[in-house]
Amino acid sequence: MGDGLYVHTSSAGKMMGLLKDSFLNYENHIRLDYEFIDRKIGDCPYIDEILGHLILTVLAQTLIDLDKTKEKIYKIYSINI
Repeated sequence: MGDGLYVHTSSAGKMMGLLKDSFLNYENHIRLDYEFIDRKIGDCPYIDEILGHLILTVLAQTLIDLDKTKEKIYKIYSINI
């Protein structure tokens, strides 16, 4: 089936109109290193939701600045940095 991500919450895929538990194939779009992203974001109880949002953001915008994205995501989820 290729590399991708299962969208476990309907809210995570809202901006791309994905259905709950749908499979998002990003093999031909972008490859992300989860460990690298995890290190950049740091310890967070919402890491799965954040990574899902981050991948959708990358696919929608086709580019990413992890530091700025981290700040935006933390604001979305009301997480104190």
